[in-house]
Amino acid sequence: MGPLDSEVLLSQTKFQKKVFEATGLVIPVIKGFRWHEIIQKLSDEGTEVEVPEDNSAVGQLFEHLEIFLTGPKCTDDKDLILTGRVYIEGDSYYFRMKDFMEYLTRVRFNEFKTHSIAAIFRKQEMTSKQMKIKGKVLSCWIASLESIQGKLDVPEKIEQAY
Repeated sequence: MGPLDSEVLLSQTKFQKKVFEATGLVIPVIKGFRWHEIIQKLSDEGTEVEVPEDNSAVGQLFEHLEIFLTGPKCTDDKDLILTGRVYIEGDSYYFRMKDFMEYLTRVRFNEFKTHSIAAIFRKQEMTSKQMKIKGKVLSCWIASLESIQGKLDVPEKIEQAY
């Protein structure tokens, strides 16, 4: 379960849903005023802890991106982007956001919506560009080793695994 924002903490129903999604447990309902008392007490007594980068939601996103980019779906054939593969050209990795989002769904990482991920990528100086492949125009994200340095530990050479 990722970090909980104030909206989730202040709504017992939303909190129950987060706990259920993360653990499969249903927590009992308590009266609204009591819920707010508990949250206030925890807030007053709580200690703010600095979360390491890889434990943050953004850190986890980049770990998933690393797995996605360096996994067995890498190819040196640009046409295979249409089949959901990651195309590698030099030190650049080309991929469709649609395919990355499907990967995130498969691994049950749902911390961000597509537009938020796009904003995070842009902040990381990743770019997107339109490409024409087999007569079809598609939008691809480009991650270079330089733009993601410090976020990913990408090996210099990717071995093709089929």
